[in-house]
Amino acid sequence: HAPRGAARVASLRPSNLVFCVRPLVPQAHARPARNRPQSDMVKVLDTKEAFDAAIKKSKKQLTVVDFTATWCGPCQQIAPVFERMAKEMSSVSFFKCDVDENEEAAEECQITAMPTFQLFSGGKCISEVQGADMKSLYSAIMDALEDEKDAASSSSKVSESKGADAK
Repeated sequence: HAPRGAARVASLRPSNLVFCVRPLVPQAHARPARNRPQSDMVKVLDTKEAFDAAIKKSKKQLTVVDFTATWCGPCQQIAPVFERMAKEMSSVSFFKCDVDENEEAAEECQITAMPTFQLFSGGKCISEVQGADMKSLYSAIMDALEDEKDAASSSSKVSESKGADAK
């Protein structure tokens, strides 16, 4: 008999990760946009233009995009956790992109499974996590924040040394 929390821990192992594979649905049969409540912390990117603006924002701030679908069970299960992360990490921008409503953005980012989380910094995708694996997503975000912090401190050291050389 396994300890009480063993089943929950076992389900988080990478071999047990759950994700949905994107069906090949012709665009004519795509689902119409739905009016969903929008979170204060997680904005919905329902157009390619909104997606492009969010990526542009990543030049100033780490940006995480959750590529999701309404028909994807793991996506719906992980959504409240993603919302909680957005509330706890105010220095990071969090967005959702429904792959059926914003096919252009999903195709540009080569999304083949949901949920897929992509991290953007400096206008470029720097990391990707596939599946409902919040531990990996959290680690990827923390690593990216650490990299940004290291880059900022090394650039300030370079500018300080240039200032010292000028004297």
